[in-house]
Amino acid sequence: MKSLLDPIAIDEVKLLEYIPYARRRITEVVFPISDAGKPAYLSELCCVMTVPASWTEAEGWRRSPLAGTVNEDEAWPDTDVGPLELEEATMEDPSQLAIWIERSALGSDSTGSSLVGMALRGRWGLFGLASGGKDDQWWAFKSKDCELLAHHL
Repeated sequence: MKSLLDPIAIDEVKLLEYIPYARRRITEVVFPISDAGKPAYLSELCCVMTVPASWTEAEGWRRSPLAGTVNEDEAWPDTDVGPLELEEATMEDPSQLAIWIERSALGSDSTGSSLVGMALRGRWGLFGLASGGKDDQWWAFKSKDCELLAHHL
């Protein structure tokens, strides 16, 4: 991790903003560019651009993956309010944000088109230097799950 942040000192990195749960759709994959003097992730990782993707009433973070099947778990607390619902974002969901992935994650996809249209659901955190500007900030994503386009199934 340290080598991807260089010249930023890892002990200076802080969580600046937080979105506990959001679903976002991938709109573009931008391949690495060389940028001397900037953190290494800009020249080594692919930039994945995302936009908000609204929820439907049928979706929910606490919905059992077995709902509607013969194996449905009757003990699943569908109506209870749990700790996930109590978390609050520290900012509004931005109109566009980028996450960074290793180029090897794309496999043989040389354009990144296999990811465009996919929806990502999970936690989003904006990290960076508390005293830095926008150039010293980046988003991190922890997945709950993803939704693939039909032609990828």
